[in-house]
Amino acid sequence: MTIIYTDLSPSGHIDSEQLPSSYAYNGDGTLATESISYGGATWVKTYAYTNVNGVQKPSGKPVWVKQ
Repeated sequence: MTIIYTDLSPSGHIDSEQLPSSYAYNGDGTLATESISYGGATWVKTYAYTNVNGVQKPSGKPVWVKQ
């Protein structure tokens, strides 16, 4: 469960896993972004990768950013 704090929700937060997500992929098939929307706002999580011996490995920890 990932909690996003926002004044758009009566409780002051939303659970990102309870909302529909849309996904975008890089040319090599790796996940580029995950997006969710709630109350007219959109949050995007961007994924980064490092090439290790020809294999794309996730790098860093993606976080939700309000657009």
